Amino acid sequence: RVCPTLRGRLPEDAGLRLHLIKCMTSIDYTLKRVVADMLYAAVGEDPRELVRLCGIGSSAGVLQEKGMLAQMQQMQMAGGL
Repeated sequence: RVCPTLRGRLPEDAGLRLHLIKCMTSIDYTLKRVVADMLYAAVGEDPRELVRLCGIGSSAGVLQEKGMLAQMQQMQMAGGL
């Protein structure tokens, strides 16, 4: 499990990673996109590392927009992830 449930407010002691992942699932498209792109760049544009750190659910949007979601799903089904 990548992180605890992100529904509602995060606890005050939640780390930066959890706050950024929560932003990746925001309904505010601009916030979601900027944070997702920043994290994608921070992991060296490696989709596997993004999924490892954020989870496939939180990473799905940015991977879909970059045309990589289907590839990641195929690799996951093949046991490559």
